[in-house]
Order: sequence, then structure tokens, then C-alpha cells
Amino acid sequence: MKLLIRLLAAGVAVLAAGTCASAQDKTEISVSRFFGACEADYGSVTDVSKANGECGIITALINKFNAESKDTHVKVDIVEWPGYDQLTARIRSGAAGSARS
Repeated sequence: MKLLIRLLAAGVAVLAAGTCASAQDKTEISVSRFFGACEADYGSVTDVSKANGECGIITALINKFNAESKDTHVKVDIVEWPGYDQLTARIRSGAAGSARS
């Protein structure tokens, strides 16, 4: 789990490049997730102890961050597993911070 959190933190740092808006707007960070969508089960959960599995835990962490952050919003882009080719293409094209389906 610690490795997953470190990988996500590194991904956020990479994907955050170039996503800053004006000082009046929230900064938007795009995060690509490879383990599916679970908004139906965890779409409003902000208590990580009430989440199960990677999808639920990461969704709850992002929900909690978005609920508490005044300056930044995390936007989630869900890509099909394994997703490595899609992420690599985004990074190479310079569009890593842009959510695309």
C-alpha cells in the first residue's frame, strides 16, 4: 500500500505540470487511475477507513482531499488496465496533465 501511495504521489507530481490556473481559480491536478471506477460505491466517501480495495481507498483519499482543499481540485481520469501505453503516450506528447479518454 505504501508503494501504491508513493507511485500515486509521483504520478500527481508528473501530471500536475502545467495545470495551474489563475490565482482566483482552483489549481486542477489530473490523476490517471488504472484500477477502474468505483464511484457508485465510494463516490462520496471521504473516510478512508470505510473504503475497501485499491479503487475504494484511492477514491476516498481523492474525495477527502477535494473536500478539504480550498486551492486545488483533483480530477480523475480512469484508463483501462494496464494503461501503461496510454500514460506513456500522454507523457511523450506533453499532454500528461490533460484528461483524455
